[in-house]
Amino acid sequence: AFDNAAARRHVNRMCLAAGVPLVESGSTGWLGQAYAVKGGETECFDCMPRSVAKTFAVCTIRSTPEKPVHCVVWAKMCWELLFAPQDESNLLNDLDGGETSGKVKTRLRWDEKETPEAFASRFADRIFVEDIKEQIEMKDLWNSRPPPRVIDVVAEAKTHADEGAALNLHEQRAWSLAESAAVLVRIMQKMVTARAKEVGELNFDKDDEDAVAFVTACSNLRAAAYGIDLSSPFEVRGIAGNIIHAIATTNAMVAGLACLECIKVVMDPSAIREKCRTTYITRYPSGPKGRETIIRSEPLNAPNPGCYVCNKAQLTLTVDTEHFTLKQLVDSVLRAQFDFIEPSVDVTTATGDQNVVFESGDGLDAYELEAYAANLPRTLAALGAGDGATLEVSDFAQSVAVSVTVAHEPEKTGRARKGEAYVGFEVSGDVEKAKAKEEEEAAAAAEGAGAVR
Repeated sequence: AFDNAAARRHVNRMCLAAGVPLVESGSTGWLGQAYAVKGGETECFDCMPRSVAKTFAVCTIRSTPEKPVHCVVWAKMCWELLFAPQDESNLLNDLDGGETSGKVKTRLRWDEKETPEAFASRFADRIFVEDIKEQIEMKDLWNSRPPPRVIDVVAEAKTHADEGAALNLHEQRAWSLAESAAVLVRIMQKMVTARAKEVGELNFDKDDEDAVAFVTACSNLRAAAYGIDLSSPFEVRGIAGNIIHAIATTNAMVAGLACLECIKVVMDPSAIREKCRTTYITRYPSGPKGRETIIRSEPLNAPNPGCYVCNKAQLTLTVDTEHFTLKQLVDSVLRAQFDFIEPSVDVTTATGDQNVVFESGDGLDAYELEAYAANLPRTLAALGAGDGATLEVSDFAQSVAVSVTVAHEPEKTGRARKGEAYVGFEVSGDVEKAKAKEEEEAAAAAEGAGAVR
């Protein structure tokens, strides 16, 4: 599917590598756009800045939710706390064992020795009784708003008449408190019976019906405890899966605009910059009085000189090299932020020494895989990638190569997000360095050509 940025980036990079024009289009609710891309002449998909997923303060999610979205984010963390691989960055880890206020807590995850009913009851008591009581004791939080209330989930579930009815996760009716309690108990019991072998490996997936049902029920119970409006499964799936629901008329208009751009590209591939346009669909009409329209167009933009994909701009990675590991670089920067598929990393130290520290993809020998795997837990500094070092990172699968300068910042606190993982780093572009490097390479090429003559 091409309904995500990673897939669009991949197609963009493949077209640039093959020298094939691309017509990029898409819609977001009432909004839409279509434009052509030609390497070296127009801006590509990676040239344009992308919106960053909205994040919320830790205290809001953990203790003082105010909106349904806060409860949904919290409920997703509950799902991953119970059923996904262990994640040290989960904000609810304090609920899963450990000691709070002198009380030793048992693990929240399913103990195979307990019954499904006991598992659901234990989770509900910990989350909606014990933890709520601890939140209530934080008096300073409730000076300007009422404190949350304890919810007996098992008792509420028993009051729901249609406890065994089939779930309709597409309905737009908000579930009641009793219905949410019954669904939570029911799904938790199902997870450790029918899907027991999957427990511990299930990250949240908006297409997993059990995950959506759990998050809907759990977020509604959280909302009820804090006096927040309850939600429908349709709304929760959209929030949890970052879905902006499609509008058929917008999609039809975008398809027509994309076809028009395709015709222009096919009729005269050499004049894409001159003949093609970037066309936008807006929600509200605009323009001169009497000629308002929801469609507007403008000339295609030139490539962004700061784009590391089509213009080979130099990037800077600011990070605490004494603590940031190669695995974090590969997972959180190259795969999550750059959307690399088969990343490779070459290090050039500040003194000029070069070393290949990581490669991926087919064709690697067993000893190479073992050596690169051994490097993953090591810090950048330990691998020679300290302050002033240069990382030549590439992705053979997408024919992309990027030069990254490392800047060491002790105890770097900036946070980037992938799923629920937080890592301290910052990536920025340096257009001036990129231009200087291009001019240097051009001058060297010209000098070499002169010598040949």
